[in-house]
Amino acid sequence: MGLAVSLFTACSSDDNTQPGVTPDITGLTLNSSSDATSLAARVTNYKTSSANKAADATLFAGLLDMPAEPTTPAEAVELTDANAATAGTTYYIAKGKTVEFATSNKLSGLTIYVQKGGTLRYSGTNSNNTIYVLTGGKLDFTGTGLSASLTASGDKIYCYGDVAVADRFVVHNGGYFYKKGNLSIADKMADIYSNLYVDGSLRVSGLRVRNNAKINVTGKGFITPSATADANIESWEKKAEIDNEAAVHFGGALLANDLDLYSGKLYTDCSVTVEGALNLSGTAVLQTNYLNVYNKGVGTVTQKGNSQIVLGNKGGIKMGTYTTDNTNGQIKLNGDNAVAYVKADKFIYAGNDQINNFATPNTNQAFLLEFNETYKNGAEAAANKVDFDDLDITASYLKYARAGVEVKETADGCGYGMNTDQVITKPKLDVVSSIAYDHTHDISATAVQEGATGNFYVSYHTRGTGHGACLEYFTRTGNNVELKQYVADSENDLDYNHLLVANNQIYLAGSSYTEGGMLGNIALSGNTISTADKALNIVNLAKKNVENGFDANCVVPYGDNIIVASTRGYEVFNNSNKLLTTVETAGKAKHLAVSGNKIYALRYDSRNTNGDAAINGTVEVFADATMTNPEKTYTVGAIEPNNGKNTIAVDGNNLYVCRNANGISAFQNGSTTATWTWTAPVNAQTGKVKGYANGVAVKGDYIYVACGGYGLVVLDKNGNEVTHRACTDKNSANYVYVDNDGYIYVAYGQSRLQVFKLTNTKK
Repeated sequence: MGLAVSLFTACSSDDNTQPGVTPDITGLTLNSSSDATSLAARVTNYKTSSANKAADATLFAGLLDMPAEPTTPAEAVELTDANAATAGTTYYIAKGKTVEFATSNKLSGLTIYVQKGGTLRYSGTNSNNTIYVLTGGKLDFTGTGLSASLTASGDKIYCYGDVAVADRFVVHNGGYFYKKGNLSIADKMADIYSNLYVDGSLRVSGLRVRNNAKINVTGKGFITPSATADANIESWEKKAEIDNEAAVHFGGALLANDLDLYSGKLYTDCSVTVEGALNLSGTAVLQTNYLNVYNKGVGTVTQKGNSQIVLGNKGGIKMGTYTTDNTNGQIKLNGDNAVAYVKADKFIYAGNDQINNFATPNTNQAFLLEFNETYKNGAEAAANKVDFDDLDITASYLKYARAGVEVKETADGCGYGMNTDQVITKPKLDVVSSIAYDHTHDISATAVQEGATGNFYVSYHTRGTGHGACLEYFTRTGNNVELKQYVADSENDLDYNHLLVANNQIYLAGSSYTEGGMLGNIALSGNTISTADKALNIVNLAKKNVENGFDANCVVPYGDNIIVASTRGYEVFNNSNKLLTTVETAGKAKHLAVSGNKIYALRYDSRNTNGDAAINGTVEVFADATMTNPEKTYTVGAIEPNNGKNTIAVDGNNLYVCRNANGISAFQNGSTTATWTWTAPVNAQTGKVKGYANGVAVKGDYIYVACGGYGLVVLDKNGNEVTHRACTDKNSANYVYVDNDGYIYVAYGQSRLQVFKLTNTKK
């Protein structure tokens, strides 16, 4: 198969069986696993929405609004001397008066109204104070150092007037600070340990939000060092940092010099602009309409762990360099029918397999992606550079340059305006679910078939010369896939190239390590594969040919018969699994398809012994199970290499044939010569096509092609590519099946089975 060498290789269905002593292999025992926990760990359902909270009443309880400004109560006593203050008393500070609490005489248990023209000056409090700074009044905080705080335990400060800070704006010890209007201390940093509400905008030189603290700002945020900021302050005091389980909400845009989210949560109703570096880690959440970390290309975003950037419809991200450790679902779309734009000058992702960090969990979502350069293995290096068309992204996406949508930033900087006049809908392949392989040897999926509605079975063979086939059974309900069972023959003797579900059993076309070609069958118990003692029965077709091997490649039902395409030719069985007759063909019989009362059979025209050389193929059409007198033949042309899956599909009067590197050919309206042929694009570096046409299915207006390293391809009936999903070098698309609900099942080479849905993205 050679997948480790090239992306364009097909999946061979003719492996090399070995000679040996003939054992009685009828009635093999099976090894089976149906452990729900281990099987569930292999399944990812991408359309299960997560329950991330926005800036809501629960998360920001107690910080949702600013109480109406009160008046000084009649019983309040004028305060002129801090030393005379008594706990439990209500005071006011009159116009023109300044009352200062010294370090040795802190506030405790007081209620104070600071009237217009009055000033309250202090360096810290003890506890349980309520302070109202009325319009025109002033709060002058003289405390210095990290230990100094405007609030202590039980303190609540409602400021409708002005605030002056000598060193740092610190809210600590479970206190609450409410500010009516803008809070602007541009040359100071804010260090929030507890609760802050600003009914306006917030402007500070730096912002640190400590563990479990909460901030709700109704307007904009400006977290940037000013020209008058102390040049000697620590670097962390010049940026915004949101720590573990802290939550911050801005009703407008946020501008920050640098921004770090360490398992903290940031929500903005408009946008976030970071002029330098944005770092997200742990369980951090950044939810916004528009994220801009570009700054003429030098802005950087680094994302690790289960952190998330969450965008809504017509949202977007613009970055200089984006580096991700490729954890699932790090950039996520919210809402059905949502479309968002993501641009990065450089996109760097960990690993060399599929890209998991984008997530489209809801119905009919899509990212519009634009990456100028992409690098795998977590580092920018020439050897790691990947072409965009070869990216294997699990989320639903369209390449921006091909989407037919004009994207412009909105005037308010809150998101993107998308031109809906150019394209109303755009078909795309939406990833629904993925089943990762968990096998102890080099295995490859060969076929997917449906039994009872919603119940599916996958067959595997071993790549290369070894043996050790297996089956898997899974179900699909809506967008959720559940892996139910894994079954392998206990002797590691068999390989399966194809399967059929009929007559309450599974038929398996393949080979035995010791016996050569075979047809196997296992009974179904309901929809579960039977694992009773010696449940797997084998019919030996013939000993292997020492030079060329012997294999069964495909099995289909035809009336009261079961027909097998083998290396020898056509094998005809009755429903009791008895071999009735063998029709030898000029070359290997590769695949079969049944349409009405006709059976279509693809065979090679000769037996080629020259490696992967091209060989011509023919499709014969039979009207009975004798398989001897074709009523029609189709000239397929060269198939190269000559060891691929080569599946065929019939749709009415149209025939579609996979020809490996030579693509897929359509024979439409009864024509016996090709109407058109589609091949994968050519790799500019190798000069070879990016994928081999291995499998084909037809449903409705589209043709679905499992095209090796190029991935899953959707063609219209004229042979034009509608869309495709790329895959990595371990994921050669081998086989494709489409159910009646339009879900598409693709068996890949060494790593997974995926489920897709073809949808129209609404712009």
